[in-house]
Amino acid sequence: MEDTIVLYEDTHLKSTFFTTKKYILNYWTGSGFLTDELFKEGMTGVAKAALEHDAKGILVNTLKFDLPISPELQQWYNENIVPMHLAAGITRMAFLLTDDFYAQLSIEQTMAEQQAKAQVTQYFNDYAKAEQWLMAPDSGLL
Repeated sequence: MEDTIVLYEDTHLKSTFFTTKKYILNYWTGSGFLTDELFKEGMTGVAKAALEHDAKGILVNTLKFDLPISPELQQWYNENIVPMHLAAGITRMAFLLTDDFYAQLSIEQTMAEQQAKAQVTQYFNDYAKAEQWLMAPDSGLL
């Protein structure tokens, strides 16, 4: 059994830290109506928790993520969350992509912003492949 710690949990997001593998899994539940403010609250909670643990990567399961991220929210993420990720030592982010075209596009646009480019980001349709990439020997996670 893997050692895990739940870092953050609300109606929309559950964030779990895999202590041995050194990565955080963010799982968007698709429950309820996700607003910009709830997104900010969740992202801030996870980023603060990442600062307290030795996480090196984040795997984001967006299969049920249904919030198109506006340009303003993308900017907020890059100005507020990315610096906390970098301070925490997060070097890689893997995304399991949603089927929602607009939500997927906005996620990719957010991660293409200049500050977010400081983290290596890849997109996947398969959880095992995403985790394998995140855990690759050159990732710095192990």
